[in-house]
Amino acid sequence: ESKHNRFAEAVAEIAHSQMGYLIGFGIMMLAIGFSSKWDGHLYDRKDCVELKEISGKIFKVDSCSGDVEEVKVDENEGSKK
Repeated sequence: ESKHNRFAEAVAEIAHSQMGYLIGFGIMMLAIGFSSKWDGHLYDRKDCVELKEISGKIFKVDSCSGDVEEVKVDENEGSKK
């Protein structure tokens, strides 16, 4: 018998036993744990977003994704009545 056949038989035997279910459940729990901590980005987004003033308007610039969004400032919000 070749090593590949013996390995395949061992994997099939584990998969159909209680140990296979426990291993699968453990892998599933690890995947859930890691996915709950992941923010969806493959790189650190620290220092990506900053506010810049261009032509008298304020923009939120995301240098990681390239998104630029104008920030609307309410003139009356900061004043006291």
